[in-house]
Amino acid sequence: MNRPMSIPIRSRVVAAILSVSGCALLAAALALFVVDTWTERAHQADDLELAARVTRAYCIHAIMSDDPQRLDRSLGFLRENPHFVELAVFRTDGSVFYYWNRAQEATSAEQQPRLIQTDLEGASYEWLQPLTADGKAMGSLLLRATPTPITEKLWTYTRTALLVMLLAVALALPLASLISRRIVSPLEALAEIAGRVEREGDYSLRTGIDSADEIGSLGRAFDRMLERIEQRESELSRARDELEQRVEKRTADLKRAKETAESANRSKSEFLANVSHEIRTPMNGIIGMTDLTLQTELSTEQREYLQMVKASAKSLLTVINDVLDFSKIEAGKLSLDPIRFELAPWIEESVRLQGLAAREKAIDLACHVSRELPEFVVADGFRIRQILTNLLGNALKFTPGGYVTVRAEVDQRGENWLDLALVVSDSGIGIAPDKQAQIFREFTQADGSTARQFGGTGLGLAICRRLATLMNGRIEVHSKPGEGSTFTAVLRVGYDPDEAAVSPCRKKLSNAVRVILLGRQPRVQQIIADGLEDLGALPIRPEEEWKALEELLKEPADGHDANALFIDEELDEIDALGLVRTLRASSRGQHARVFVRAFAEADLPEEWTDLADGVLLIPTTSREIRGALEGLPCEQTGTEAASGSSTDRHDERRRILVVEDNAVNRTLAARLLESAGYEVLLAEDGYQAIETLEQESVDLVLMDVQMPEMDGLETTREIRRREAARGGHLPIIALTALAMKGDREKHLAAGMDDYVAKPIDRDQLEKAIHRALEGSPAPASPH
Repeated sequence: MNRPMSIPIRSRVVAAILSVSGCALLAAALALFVVDTWTERAHQADDLELAARVTRAYCIHAIMSDDPQRLDRSLGFLRENPHFVELAVFRTDGSVFYYWNRAQEATSAEQQPRLIQTDLEGASYEWLQPLTADGKAMGSLLLRATPTPITEKLWTYTRTALLVMLLAVALALPLASLISRRIVSPLEALAEIAGRVEREGDYSLRTGIDSADEIGSLGRAFDRMLERIEQRESELSRARDELEQRVEKRTADLKRAKETAESANRSKSEFLANVSHEIRTPMNGIIGMTDLTLQTELSTEQREYLQMVKASAKSLLTVINDVLDFSKIEAGKLSLDPIRFELAPWIEESVRLQGLAAREKAIDLACHVSRELPEFVVADGFRIRQILTNLLGNALKFTPGGYVTVRAEVDQRGENWLDLALVVSDSGIGIAPDKQAQIFREFTQADGSTARQFGGTGLGLAICRRLATLMNGRIEVHSKPGEGSTFTAVLRVGYDPDEAAVSPCRKKLSNAVRVILLGRQPRVQQIIADGLEDLGALPIRPEEEWKALEELLKEPADGHDANALFIDEELDEIDALGLVRTLRASSRGQHARVFVRAFAEADLPEEWTDLADGVLLIPTTSREIRGALEGLPCEQTGTEAASGSSTDRHDERRRILVVEDNAVNRTLAARLLESAGYEVLLAEDGYQAIETLEQESVDLVLMDVQMPEMDGLETTREIRRREAARGGHLPIIALTALAMKGDREKHLAAGMDDYVAKPIDRDQLEKAIHRALEGSPAPASPH
C-alpha cells in the first residue's frame, strides 16, 4: 500500500478535486432531503389538522342524530386519505358510538376499539377532542394519522443523489485532469530542472516558468537561486584555483623551511657533537691524569687540591651530559636501551658513588633495597642510575647537614613487570609548595638566590621527569620549607617471575645476631634496621644510653649467637666513645662486636681503632652491613666477576695499540693500560696505525674516532678490508669523546667491536677490553 506522500501529485490533485466535489454534492443532497422532509411534514400536518376539524363537525351531527351510518357515509374522505389509520367516537358515558381503522375496515359501533401500532419509520398524529354542541358535552373524538414513511423518501433521495454524483464525477474528472495538468506540469518541469542540476551540476539551466501565480513565483525564485549558485560556484572555482596556487606556494615554502630546519638541526647536532668531543677530550686528560696523580705519593694538601680538581671536572662533565641529554630530548632522539642487570648492587653502587659528596658535608647517607624486589630486572640501567644520581645529588646539594636516605621498593606489580619506586629523602632546606612544580621546568630552580648559592643549570630534574615518562613512570615531590624533601621516582621495569636467583649480598646471614643501633639520625637508623631484618638479624633501637648498655650486657638469647653494636662516631646526647669504653670495661661487654659508622677509617681517632671491631662505612648499604657482621667483604656480582677488577694482572702480557691524536690522552691511556699489566703501542693517526699493524702483532686496538688525515672510522674500514683478504679478526674498541645519539651504532657499523666514551672510566675500559679479548658481544646499553 502506497503512503500518501508516495502518490504522484497529479493523482492527488485529481483526487482532491473529486473528493471536494463529491462532499459538496453529498452535503447539498442531505440538506435538500432534510428541508424537503421538514416542509412535507409541515404540509401534511396542516392537511390532517383540517381533515380532523371537518371530521369533528361530522361527528357532532351524527351523535346529535344518533345515526352512526350517516357518520360512516360522511367519512369517506378519511378512507381515501392514506394517512388516517384510526377513528373512534365515544358517547358521554364512554361507550363507543363509532369506530373505524384502516387495518380492519370495521364500522360496527359495538366493536371495541383496538389501537394499532404506528410505523417505526415516522411519528404519528393523534387528536383527542371533546364533542360539544351549544355548550353541552356530546362525547369525545379520537383520531389518528401517520405521515408518509421517511424511508421511502430517503431511498428516493439516495438514488437521485447517487445518480447526480456519478454524473458530476463524470463531468468533473476531465476538468480535474485539466486543472491538475495546469498546476502540476510547471512543478514537474521544476523537478526535472532540479534533477538535471543535481546530475549534471549545470547551474546555467532555467525553468522558464513566468506565470503570475504562486507557481510562477516559485519558478522565478528557483531561477534566482540557480543564478546565485552559478555565481558562487564561479567564485568558488576562482578561489579554489587561487587556493591551490597558494597551497603549492606554501608547500614549497614549507619544504624549503623543512630543509632549512633539517639543515639547522644537522648543524646543531654536528655542533653539539664537536663541542662534546672538544670538551670531553681535555676532560678525559684532566680526570685521567688526576686519577693517576692521586695514586702517587702526595702530601695531604696536594691530595686535597687534586681531589677538588677531580670533583670540579666531574661537575663540569655532569653539566655537559645534561646539556647533551636535553638536546636529545628536544630533538626527540632520546631512547631507552633496556638490558638485564642485577638491581640491588646497581642501586647501592649508585649511592656509594655519592659518598665523597656526603663526606665533604658530613651528611649521613644510607640505602635500603627491599627484598620484595627481584634480583634481576630488564630496563635501561644507565638511565635508572642517571635519575637516582640526579636525585641524590640534589638532595646532598640542598642539605647543609643531617641525613639523606634512599629506599628502593615495589610500587605496583604486574605479571612480568613492576613499578620500581626510588624514594630519596633528606633533611635539607625544603621547597615551598608554590615552587614544587617549577623545579621540573628546564633551566629553572626554586628561586634565583638558591640557584646562585648552590649552582646548577636547572636541567637535571627536567631531564629526569622526561626519562621517567619514557619509562612509563613519574616523579613526585613532597616537601615543606625547613623540613626537608622527599622525591619519589616510579619507573616501570620488566622481570622474570620464575627466576629464583638470589644475590650472595642479599642472602640471610649464616649466624643470627642481635644488633643495638645508636645514631644521630632516626631516619638513617630505620634504614639500617630494615637492612638488618632483611639479612636475618634482630635490630634493637634503645632510646637511652643505659638501655643500650643493658642490651649489650645481656647473654645472647632467643636463638641469637652474639650481640653487636652499630654506633655513630658522634651522638647528640651520649658520649659515644665513653659508652664503648664502659662496654669494654665489662667482662660481658668484651664479647660484643662494636662497629663505628664513619666515612673512612682514616677519619677516626686512634682510640676508636683500638676499641671498635670494625668500621661500618657511610654510605651504609646491605653490602656494608653484611661485610661488617661477617667480617668479610661481599662476593662480587656476576657482572663484576666476569669483567674482572681494574687492578687484575695478566699472566700473559697482551699487546694493545692505542691510536690517539691527543698527546695527553695518548699518555693517559698508556699509563692506565700499563698499570693493568698490558703492553702498549702508540700511534698518532690512522696511517701510523696501519703501518704499525703491518709491522707488529697486537691483540687489540683502542681507536680514537676524530683524527686528522685518516679518522678512526676510515682506519677501521681499511683494517677490516685487509682482514677480508687475508683472514683473521683484530678486536677494535672505539675510544672517543663523541657521545651523541647514534654514535655508538655508527662505530659498530664501521666494524668496531665495542665503544667507550670519554672521559675514560677505568672500570668500563677494563670491562670493554675483557669482553673484546674474550670474544663476548658488546652490551646493548651505552655507558
